[in-house]
Amino acid sequence: MIPRSYGWLAPLFLALGAVGTLTASVGLKDGRRWPLVVLGLVYVPWTIVGLIGDTKQGYWPLVAGETLGLVLVVWAIITLMRRAV
Repeated sequence: MIPRSYGWLAPLFLALGAVGTLTASVGLKDGRRWPLVVLGLVYVPWTIVGLIGDTKQGYWPLVAGETLGLVLVVWAIITLMRRAV
């Protein structure tokens, strides 16, 4: 649930989430590293900043979703890198 105060940004956040999910899926299925590297460089810092802000504002549904997304992306990166070794 995205708070109303985000206004027009809500669809953008949903689109970014969908792009991130698709990128991670492609990276895991094909064994490519670059999609997960891009996610690691862009998504992880963005999500950490978002988690800090949303925690301070008490947006607990967003905090839960961001935390889950962060854990899944980090897991995907670790999984793929272990496969490559």
